[in-house]
Amino acid sequence: MAAIVPADHALVSRSGIKLADIQNELFFRFNEDQFPGRPQMLEHMFSYVFVTPQVVAKETGHSELLELVSAGRGIAFGPYLRN
Repeated sequence: MAAIVPADHALVSRSGIKLADIQNELFFRFNEDQFPGRPQMLEHMFSYVFVTPQVVAKETGHSELLELVSAGRGIAFGPYLRN
């Protein structure tokens, strides 16, 4: 998984982060209907650091999620893609 952050986010230049680094961020996640299991995966990941992610919106598609992140309204997780 990769954290998706706005271009001007403090973590953008780091090659890796810890969940504790983003525990106070606002999160966007995919809607359960379109992406079964994704919400539970986010909660499961954060359970290791005893944090409940603050989800502010549940999106139905990638473009909506990326628009909100790029506008600086929160962050998200997506698949890690290598160049």
